[in-house]
This record gives sequence, structure tokens and C-alpha cells, in this order.
Amino acid sequence: MTLFINSLRGWAKRLPADHASLFSTCSATLRGLAETRLAEVQQIARTFVEKRGSLEPVDRLRLLQRVRAGEVTVLDVRPVEEYRAAHIVGAVSVPLKELEKRLGGLPKDREIVAYCRGPYCVLAPDQ
Repeated sequence: MTLFINSLRGWAKRLPADHASLFSTCSATLRGLAETRLAEVQQIARTFVEKRGSLEPVDRLRLLQRVRAGEVTVLDVRPVEEYRAAHIVGAVSVPLKELEKRLGGLPKDREIVAYCRGPYCVLAPDQ
């Protein structure tokens, strides 16, 4: 038997050696994936912050007026599941991971307004 101690949770459990090895492999894989995703998110956030000065915040009432007037195209860049749950009327679902490849299909004669999770989004400016 191999003793596995989880120091973050303060518990210990006896695992057979083959389970401990599998757990160790899975743990290392998950840690590597998390580090990769963190690096991607940090790069996206850095790029956003660098370009943030050229962005204009729009309040809800003004946005709806502009949508009704046909002045803007609203992009919901959240995951599709969140768009399906609820979204701004008239918004087009373009998940952030698809944005680059779908840019060519967006109207060129209108301003584009994109939204995400607001203050809960890593791309949202500090409010």
C-alpha cells in the first residue's frame, strides 16, 4: 500500500500502488493543462488591457437604442450554452474561441459591440 496525503485538504488515504501511480499521472496531466490554459488567459487579458484604451463602454439603455436603430451589431462572445440560457435581444452568438475565424462574416458598415460576462469575465475592465 502507498500512503497518499493531500496536504491542502488535510486528509490521508491508503491507495494501492497502481492507483497512486494513476492518480499521480492524472494529477500531473491536469496541472499541465491548467498551466497551459492560465497562460492563454493571461495572454488574452494582456492583449485586451493593451487595447482597452480604444474601447468605449456602452450602458444598457443606449445599447438597446443603437440596436433598434440598426447602428450596431451586438456579439455575445460567451460560450454557446450561456447564450442559449439568456442573451441581449438581437445579439449574435460568436463564442470568443470562434471570433477570429468569423470576423470576415461580420457587417463592415456597422459598429460592433461585444459583450461577455461583465465583471465576472477575465476580459472585463475593472469597474
